[in-house]
Amino acid sequence: MIHLTCHLAWEAKVVGPVQFRWVYLVERYLHKLKTYVHNKAHPEGSIAEALPFVQEHKNILIQSSVDNVEESHRLQFSNWISKRRYENKKTQNSGVMVKGENQIDDVPWYGTLVDIVELHYTEGNRVVLFNCDWYGTARKGTGYKIDCYGIITVNTTYKLNTQEPFVLASQATQVFYVKGVKNKIWSFVVETNPRNAYEMTNDEIEPYQEAKTQSQSMHAIQNDVEDNEID
Repeated sequence: MIHLTCHLAWEAKVVGPVQFRWVYLVERYLHKLKTYVHNKAHPEGSIAEALPFVQEHKNILIQSSVDNVEESHRLQFSNWISKRRYENKKTQNSGVMVKGENQIDDVPWYGTLVDIVELHYTEGNRVVLFNCDWYGTARKGTGYKIDCYGIITVNTTYKLNTQEPFVLASQATQVFYVKGVKNKIWSFVVETNPRNAYEMTNDEIEPYQEAKTQSQSMHAIQNDVEDNEID
């Protein structure tokens, strides 16, 4: 710092005041661009792909008559872009289903995954929660439909107004939504089994070694009884 201080007067004389030549503004803008990176292997492609979405989101906020566009953009863009990117994709991995109680026709709760929260407790204990955007499946005909084949369709525009969007990760099951051909707001629910997951039966077969040990102990008890009767 002493070596730098001795050059400050010379630099101010040659290139002018500091505020006209520092790079803080450029560095702040680079930090903003880095937040748009999703593919660490090709950051330039991620930034170029995200820039049109930035202007699109700002235009939506301007049309909505938001007071502070930049602040609303900073707070809402991450959630908006995550939903926007999956609209036209053929693959999806955010569908969530949770079986609830006291539901009409035993229809589970359906929604889309928004965020994953992991809570850390003492002694290494952890709990994983899913923050989901739930569809309103409480009313038949408005929130969901069941056709003659038993296939369930949900209304993707009819959302559940709840203050408790979190569920345990162990309670959730992955599902997929297929948009209807005639009416795009209705989506068919497709339930699938996750990879490397198998449904095990509750009927447990007694291990052979344990059964053999029990039979040997029974024979030993019977022999002791017979010996006592002979004596």
